[in-house]
Order: sequence, then structure tokens, then C-alpha cells
Amino acid sequence: MLSVIITCQNAANGLKRCLESLRAQSLQPAEIICIDDGSTDNTFEILEAYATQTLKQMQILKHPKPLGLGAARNTGVAASQGDYVSFVECGDTLHPDFLKHLHDNISHFDSEVACCRIHHQDPVSGDFHHAPNQPPWMLNCLLPEKFIQGTINTAFVAIGAWSCLYRRDFLMAQIEPFPNEPHMADIIPYLQRSLFAKDVCFVSDAIYYRHHKTKMQQPMPVQLDCATNLKTYQTLYDFFEQAVPEKAAETCCYFMTHPELKHEATLAQFVAEHPTLTSADFEHYFDPRELRRIFDRHHPQRGYLQHSGIKRLWARIGYAYHQHQRKRLSQLA
Repeated sequence: MLSVIITCQNAANGLKRCLESLRAQSLQPAEIICIDDGSTDNTFEILEAYATQTLKQMQILKHPKPLGLGAARNTGVAASQGDYVSFVECGDTLHPDFLKHLHDNISHFDSEVACCRIHHQDPVSGDFHHAPNQPPWMLNCLLPEKFIQGTINTAFVAIGAWSCLYRRDFLMAQIEPFPNEPHMADIIPYLQRSLFAKDVCFVSDAIYYRHHKTKMQQPMPVQLDCATNLKTYQTLYDFFEQAVPEKAAETCCYFMTHPELKHEATLAQFVAEHPTLTSADFEHYFDPRELRRIFDRHHPQRGYLQHSGIKRLWARIGYAYHQHQRKRLSQLA
């Protein structure tokens, strides 16, 4: 039995496309649980119309006032009965085989979690694109070795509870309840499944379509006020203290302050701008061989930038010689 949980708050603009993509699934879920988290628009009316006309397996739960993304997901999990549970954002859409592919894989490999790659909507053009496969070293970034336990190299992994199918026993034991601090309802489940799942399988196709931010999608901590920031960071630290007690503080700090280090281009720029760093400073977070390659290429004191400096020097000498020759020839003329 498969359950889909959708959390909604003032989602009238994108809710219909989400529900239509659910209606088109080749493998229909046994139950669809929608939580209206205190909406003030016509979200509830849209849900009612679909529940009575096209999605008969839909159950609607309503919070009288907004309680937050984590609380809404907890309400949905408590009401669900499926052996497998998937979370879908109210403004996102699914490939028709989204549930089928995830269910086929999680069943075949007897995994605890099945994930897929994602199409992201460009905020300017509105077009969808998916990120290229990550190089293996990116799967090691920021966290100790167990971070990639059960994952497959070159798989694109999203930070969020959505785009996945969870086995219920794993969800209840390792993830639920969802935290309600801003943004933690996505970050903590991502870390929990990465650190605690023994087997995670991946669908290499991008079959989840991530649309523009909805009301339920929460801002990153840097966009929040100081008091909320502190509560958010404390929640994250508490998790790391339990998951990786030997490196809780440094892991938490690196995860929150260096998300850009997940990408080689920005890591290379970071390395180039901090000439005193060595690869040993990151050995707990990255594969040492890949780090050495990046440092050797981009470190100001060696490798690529040094060779560029030599090339610039030779170009300057060549230019000076050329100018001298021109001056000499003009004098002879």
C-alpha cells in the first residue's frame, strides 16, 4: 500500500497542476492525504473538488491556523497507513511513472529509501533543467564517511523530504517526527536518510519537477531573523550531536556556512582566494585524491594558477621585446 502526503498553505495557484500529475500516475497510490495548513485562499475548495470528483482516495485534513511545514507533515504521517510513503510539494509536478519507478526500485532492492533526480524550474525563463550527475567526490562533501552510506556514485541527491519514497518502518524509526523550525523540515530528513539508511536506491531519470517556491517552502536560515536563526542552528547541532558525536560542532558549522563547497567550481575559487589553506583542512569532508587534484590545479602557490602566472610573465616579456623592436625599426627608418 502506497501513501502520498501533500502539505498545502495558500497553494491555489499551483495546486491543480500537482493534483493533475498525481491523477496521471501509472501506479495510483492507495491514499492521498492533503493537509491544508491554515490557508486563507481557496485551497481547501480545490482539494474538496478533486476528492469528490477525480481523486476518490484523497483524504483532506485541515489545520485551523498555520502550524508550519513540519507539523503539517507530521499530521499527514499520523493519518497515513501505507507501507510506503512519499511527500510531494503542493506546487510541484510528477512524471507519470514517478511512483511506479520508485516503488519498483525500492521493492526490487529491498531498500529503505528510493530517490530520483529532479528537474528544476529556471526562475527567469520558466524552463526546466536537471543538474548533471555529481562527480563521486561531491558525495563525500561536508560530512564523514557515513554520509554516503547506501548511495550510488554520480547520483544527484536533493536536499528535501520530497522526490523520495520511504519504507514506513524506516520513516517512523529514523525520520518522523519532522522538526518544525524553519527549513529544518527538509534539511534534517535529508541528513537522516543519508546517515541512517543502510540501503538507498536511486532512479537515474529526472522524474520530479520542482517548481517555483510555494508558501510551504521555507527560506534558508540566512534569510531569517536572528532569534529564528539560533533556534534553527540549535536544531541542526542537536541532530549532528546524535548522529556524529565525534565531529558534531565542525560538521554543523561546515554544513551551515559552506554549502558552496559542494561544487568544484566554487570550491576552486574558495581555494584560490585562501592561499594558506591545505587539503588537510578538508580531509574529513572530501575524498583526499580529488582534493589534491583541485588544490594542485587551483592553489595560487602551485599548479594551474602558477603556470598561468608564468604564461603572463612570458607574454609581458614578449610584448616588451616587440615594443623594443618596433622602436628600433622606427629609429632606423
